[in-house]
Amino acid sequence: MEIFIIVILISFVAGLLPILYYHRMKPKWFIPMYFFMSMGGVYLIRILTIPPDTISGNGNIAILLLPIVLFTYTGLLYLVWKEVNQLLKTKNNRFVYLFIGAATLILIVCIIEEIQFTQELITQLGGGPDVPDSRIYRFGWFNQYTNTIYVNAYTFFIGLTTCLTIVGLRNLKKK
Repeated sequence: MEIFIIVILISFVAGLLPILYYHRMKPKWFIPMYFFMSMGGVYLIRILTIPPDTISGNGNIAILLLPIVLFTYTGLLYLVWKEVNQLLKTKNNRFVYLFIGAATLILIVCIIEEIQFTQELITQLGGGPDVPDSRIYRFGWFNQYTNTIYVNAYTFFIGLTTCLTIVGLRNLKKK
């Protein structure tokens, strides 16, 4: 239990760094660093998620990484929000409309792909936790087989493009 508390504290500090230091320094390496840290966390969760054709008895190890990934990802979204907001303030409405359209298109594609990915994984598992023949029977929806439903590249970009779309819409109203 102590290790889990330490992991949460470290991840909380990692998520707070961009908020604390953004206005003072505005380092250009914050966004790439947080992007790669977040994607690295998504990749590690993918590696630690048990494939549907494998039997696991070790529990959900990836749950230890989840707070780190979520706090780091939240820091990334904050930094992207601030930088894109500053960028769009200097652009005309036509650029903002194109920006919103592109972000929304990517968002729709990612949502469709996430739905297909989730349906395919549930099929490979033999159904949900309420199906007796399923590999995750009585486990619940959050377990060592289903981590990638919640944390994957599609959900990563869904959050990022949602952030970009909202920033674009917010800047459109101000003009």
